[in-house]
Amino acid sequence: MKVRARRAVNSLHAAIIVMALSVLGGWIMYSAASHSLSAQGEGVKIWVEDASIARDITGIATLTCTVKNVGSRPITSLTLKIWGETLLFPKVGPSRPLMPGQSASIVADLGEGFLSGESYTITVVAKGKGGGEAAEATTVKAAGGKSMSYTSS
Repeated sequence: MKVRARRAVNSLHAAIIVMALSVLGGWIMYSAASHSLSAQGEGVKIWVEDASIARDITGIATLTCTVKNVGSRPITSLTLKIWGETLLFPKVGPSRPLMPGQSASIVADLGEGFLSGESYTITVVAKGKGGGEAAEATTVKAAGGKSMSYTSS
């Protein structure tokens, strides 16, 4: 009876094969994901340049936010969401789109519910001309506005 000798794969070769398959699989997944994401919001990109919440001495909070169109398509709708409220940027709309490279700002009174030193999340949503949507979330810390009390003597 003849015994056949079996040879195993060298461990170095096995490691190289596993790494090559991992890189190939990752590249395939990345390509598929980036293709589907670019198709959803193609050309619509925004960047929150500045956002702040300031309270005055009476406790009223004022939100200021500036957003820049860093994409390649005009933006026809720009909304800001904070604490269950949705605010529209006043100078952006279908008749006045925000062109690539331009910025838009909003200033809005938020009321008394915002506490100094607390952080709040804002989300800005942009809709592009002809479709496509992009969203950017950031955290803003409320500042200022301690109530002053006076005593008379």
